[in-house]
Amino acid sequence: MRASTAGIIGGIVGGVGLTAALIARQRSHGQDGIVAKNARELLDRSVDREAIADDRSNHAIDQANKLLASATFSAGYSAVRYFSPRLPATGVGAAYGIGLYATNIALPSPIITIGETEETVPLRVSLERAGLHALFGLATALIASALSSRDD
Repeated sequence: MRASTAGIIGGIVGGVGLTAALIARQRSHGQDGIVAKNARELLDRSVDREAIADDRSNHAIDQANKLLASATFSAGYSAVRYFSPRLPATGVGAAYGIGLYATNIALPSPIITIGETEETVPLRVSLERAGLHALFGLATALIASALSSRDD
């Protein structure tokens, strides 16, 4: 299997795992997902509240967005792996996941300023999110390595 295809499949599986972990976290803490909450806030600014779909629709959109992002971002994992063949896949994967967290959530959230930002949440929450993204990267790496025909 091509490395890019293996990376995408790994990312989808990793994304399902990340989504399951986030749902479990949200349910145990009684919280909405940040993407769903931010989407509702943006829509509240743009349209009449009654025009917004119910919470189940927002939740479905949130989960679909995460899976699409997982597949898209993990396509880049194979490129990173190509340039780091001597490094262990587990280390590259975890670093890739943390890099995704930093570049897609932690750094832009104060600029976008829709809803909760990384500046306003407790450090524990930011570290938990970074850890979950590291696990996403690790899952992507392990599955991509197992599926890839190229020896790592």
